[in-house]
Amino acid sequence: MRITKVFQLLMSLFAGAMACEAGVNFFEFPGGAYAPYWAERPLEAGDTDAEFAVIFVHGLSRQPRDQSPTLRALTQNDPRAARVIFAMPAFFSPRNRPEELKDRIALWDIREHDWRRGDLSFGEAGISSFAVLDRMYELLSDRQCYPKLKHILLCGFSAGGQVVNRYVAVGRFARSAHLQYSFAVGAPSTYLYPDGRRPTAQGTFCEPDPPVAEWDSWHLGLRDRNPYSRDLSRAEIFANLTARPTLYLCGEADVEKSGLAISPGAMTQGENRYRRFLNYRRYVGLFPEWSRQCRFVSVPKYGHQWRGVASAPEFVRLIFGERD
Repeated sequence: MRITKVFQLLMSLFAGAMACEAGVNFFEFPGGAYAPYWAERPLEAGDTDAEFAVIFVHGLSRQPRDQSPTLRALTQNDPRAARVIFAMPAFFSPRNRPEELKDRIALWDIREHDWRRGDLSFGEAGISSFAVLDRMYELLSDRQCYPKLKHILLCGFSAGGQVVNRYVAVGRFARSAHLQYSFAVGAPSTYLYPDGRRPTAQGTFCEPDPPVAEWDSWHLGLRDRNPYSRDLSRAEIFANLTARPTLYLCGEADVEKSGLAISPGAMTQGENRYRRFLNYRRYVGLFPEWSRQCRFVSVPKYGHQWRGVASAPEFVRLIFGERD
C-alpha cells in the first residue's frame, strides 16, 4: 500500500519515540484509515530468504511495545534464526496513542471498540483489528515476495492470547497450498467457548443455571457477534477450530487476579487464568476432531510472565513449524 511522505516522516518520529528494535510501518485501509505495525522491514517489501514468519500480538499495557528483541532472543541459538521474520500489529487507544500520530491512525479500546474481540476501530472508516491480521497473512502469502516462506505462526500472550484464540475460530485469511499455519495462545484472561456449556465444580460441563449475564455473548461465546465474525455459521467456526493447529500455554503459577476478567460471564470459566486453562483443556477434549489439533502445555514455576512462558521448548520449536 502507498505511504505518503507525511507518513514516512511519522514513521521515523514514531520509531524514535518508541525506541523499537523493529521499524514502524503502516497498512492503509479504505476510507483513509492507517494501522501501524512493527516489522524489521515493510511486509510489502518481501524477503527472498525468509522461511518462517511470526506474527505476535501484544497484551494490554500503558504503551504497546515491539517484542522482536524477546522473540529474537528465543531463536538466537538456532542456525535457522536468520530465516525468521517477525511482524507485530500495534493496537493503540485514544489514551495511549503517540501524540505525533494523533488523528492519523486507527484506534481501538477494550470496551465498545475492543481490539481483543476483532471490533471495528473508532470513526467512520472503522476497520476490524482482525482485518489487520488478515492483511499480514495476505502479504506473507505472496510467493513472489516470499518465495521460500513455508510456515506462519500467529501467537500472542495475555490480551494477545485472547486475540489469537478468537482469530483461530473466525479468522478469514485465505490458506495457501505452499504454506503451513500454526497458532499459539499464551495465558489469556478468557477463552472462546463455541457452545453454551461451562465448567462446573463437579468436573462436568453444562449451561449456567440460572443463566449468567453475557456468559455466551461474543467473545466468551458465539452470540451477538460483531461485524467481522457474525456471518460465519457455527459449522464454519467448528471447521476452523478443527483445521488450525493450536498450542495453548499457561504458567502453573498464573493464579493472581491482577488483570483478570472478573465479569459474571468470565467467572463461569474459572477463578484464575491457570484454572481457566485447565478447564478449557478438558472442554476441548469433549470434541475429538478439535482436540487432535490442540496441544496444552503447563509451564512450571512461572506466573503471568511472557518471557517465562515463551521460553517453553514447545513454543520455541513452533516458531520453526515443529509441532511435536
